[in-house]
Amino acid sequence: MAITGEPGGGKTTLALLLILQLALRGVTVAVIDPKGDAEPLVRLLAHRGRRARVLPLGSAAAGLLDPFSFGDDLAERRTMAAETLRLLLPGMSEERESAMIQAVGAVAAAEKPSLGQVVEHLEAADGAASKNLGAVLRSMSEMRLARLCFAASGGDRIDAAGWTTVFTLAGLTLPDSGLKRDDYSYEQRLSVALLYLVSQFARRLLNGMDRRIPKAIVLDEAWAVTSTPQGAKLIPEVSRMGRSRNTALILVSQNAADLLNEQVTNCLSAVFAFRSTERAEVASVMSLLGVDSSEEHQAVLRSLGNGECVFRDLDGRAGRIVVDLISDDLRRWLDTNPTRAMSAQVPVSGQRGREQGGETGGSSGMSGGVTGDSSGMSGGVSDSRLANGQQTTRGRPPSPAAAPAP
Repeated sequence: MAITGEPGGGKTTLALLLILQLALRGVTVAVIDPKGDAEPLVRLLAHRGRRARVLPLGSAAAGLLDPFSFGDDLAERRTMAAETLRLLLPGMSEERESAMIQAVGAVAAAEKPSLGQVVEHLEAADGAASKNLGAVLRSMSEMRLARLCFAASGGDRIDAAGWTTVFTLAGLTLPDSGLKRDDYSYEQRLSVALLYLVSQFARRLLNGMDRRIPKAIVLDEAWAVTSTPQGAKLIPEVSRMGRSRNTALILVSQNAADLLNEQVTNCLSAVFAFRSTERAEVASVMSLLGVDSSEEHQAVLRSLGNGECVFRDLDGRAGRIVVDLISDDLRRWLDTNPTRAMSAQVPVSGQRGREQGGETGGSSGMSGGVTGDSSGMSGGVSDSRLANGQQTTRGRPPSPAAAPAP
């Protein structure tokens, strides 16, 4: 599933609502949340007796995201390490690429290989290409957050079963979505590599669980991963998990163009497209939805209000819907606008009794559904006019205490 749109249109709010509903239904959820938007939701779930937590990777064990730790065999360890280094240094010369592959191969055979050992091997090797590459990687390894992937592997294994686990990466310096990869700064390259590695970490974490347990991975800022060749290959891997390991994938991105990679689009069963106004992005959204890029359809996409989006289902039908949070209370919990976001306070105990309904995902409580007619955009629907179909996705909230007025 993909959720796309400009900032402020409602895509993150919908993603949080979906996480909430999944958690209340007992699904194990891993959320990669670079901006920390899901932290209030974790507090809400914990108050309701659900197992939910935030894991700030900035304070996690060194080496937690070392790519060598993700491989089950020698070949896979080599591949993961090499792909990570290509993310850090795209467009390497043949000499550098050869030096990198030789260093990775030598380190991979060690008892406890790490990316830091690759740097040391390059620095100690003969040849200008190896020493130059080692010097560049040494500089990158000293950046903030770099210890997550350059230090020797360590830390306790994380038990994810039954949990909603939100991985945050405060201080990540992601590039603008329109910036070319060759123009990324070293900090931006490291940030993209870390986002890719934490996605791989979440995939392996859930992949090791009982296949009968329902699971979901939610990836915010997905464009930063899918825009790279390595990240584009990750999506089909998770998609195959969906069929064999009972795992859903939700991609949240402000850049639809980076979801148009065939490896990615072939894995999407549903798309929620919130407001987009920039011409090239509108064209990309039309392609992602699989509808005609007519002036009428483009005008509808540009005029969508906050909380409105175009939904394309598994059968290719598309129509306009509204995400309705039912009350101001839930809107405060899920509000990602920093000027309105609620404080860290949780509901008072006296309110708990009237929050109990709906935890099974039925028609009361925090349940969600879609109502309305099926007319909408062309693409499996007889009426090709988007404006005619308006449906509503709903969710009922508890009441947080002392929440400020929106």
